[in-house]
Amino acid sequence: MTDAAGRHLDDVYGRDWRVISIDGEPVVGRPPSLRFAVDGSLSGFTGVNRMFGRYEIRDGVLVVSGAGVTRMAGPPEAMQLESKVLDVIDAGATITWSAGSMQIESDAHFLTLAAEPRPPEDPVVRGTVAYRERVAMPPGAELTVSLLDVSLADAPADVISSLTDPDPGNVPIRFELPYDASLIDDRGTYSVRARIDVDGELWWTTTDAHPVITGDHPSTVDVLLRRVSR
Repeated sequence: MTDAAGRHLDDVYGRDWRVISIDGEPVVGRPPSLRFAVDGSLSGFTGVNRMFGRYEIRDGVLVVSGAGVTRMAGPPEAMQLESKVLDVIDAGATITWSAGSMQIESDAHFLTLAAEPRPPEDPVVRGTVAYRERVAMPPGAELTVSLLDVSLADAPADVISSLTDPDPGNVPIRFELPYDASLIDDRGTYSVRARIDVDGELWWTTTDAHPVITGDHPSTVDVLLRRVSR
């Protein structure tokens, strides 16, 4: 997503922006910081207190509404710094950013901010689950998809991650299965298994291996289930 000037708003979202200078003077002590969320909420630490509100970026202008702050007192220097930050936020200041740097400027003050690294996201196995039969998903169906460590052929598989969907809808059913990367050994073998139970009774299940992640296998897989004889 971009603003009217063609800049990528995705560079702004979901990360902490640390104020490194005000009016060209470096910030000493714990710096204020702001976070711009995708849903339009703004939050942060302004030097002494926490602030919250809503924001929009309109033609290079930061427009903040419904702003509020907690009411703690602090040292005079910190309170003065906080006052400058709030003055800029409340003023309909111009905002520019690029390559991890941001500037917010009002008639009174000029803030320079640096982006903190984004927190790492959990890796994800994605795919679809389907079965051959041309039938609608029965009422009371529940889908379970699991990522398993099947490295040891003569031992029970360890569950790395699992999800359950009590209302999966008709096939093909898309799934996303986040997992903890620290549980993955590059020398190990991992596979996705799935099953569909109806009113607590197994109807469809995987019978083939669906390897993923290691050994040049992808993290996207299409899982075909087989009907259980009844």
